[in-house]
Amino acid sequence: MPIVDDERHVVGFISDSDVLRRFAQDNAPVSDISTLVTGIARGEFPELSHAELLDMNVMVIAAKPAVTVQSDANIAQVCQMFGYQQYKKVPVVEQGKLVGVVNRGRLTRRSFEACLGTAE
Repeated sequence: MPIVDDERHVVGFISDSDVLRRFAQDNAPVSDISTLVTGIARGEFPELSHAELLDMNVMVIAAKPAVTVQSDANIAQVCQMFGYQQYKKVPVVEQGKLVGVVNRGRLTRRSFEACLGTAE
């Protein structure tokens, strides 16, 4: 999820991986977000609480500066970001402001649709 300032400039990006990395540093044995959230709800992680999770500022664990892609970027450029830099989602900006998010799954689906001639 992109984090924006009051003028919609992307100042960070937070993913489920960022959250998991943070709690792994605190020695919480979690492998995915759903395990973390349900575990906290059941009291399985006494060192963590809903209040701590909800009160934590996202910028503490967000990737910053956020990597973005311009809205006029071509598909090859975006594919390189996903392939070589192993991103799953990237905020899309226009004139420095957030206009959307492109994700690897949607890009792959649209590419197959275009190749098969089934794109809408």
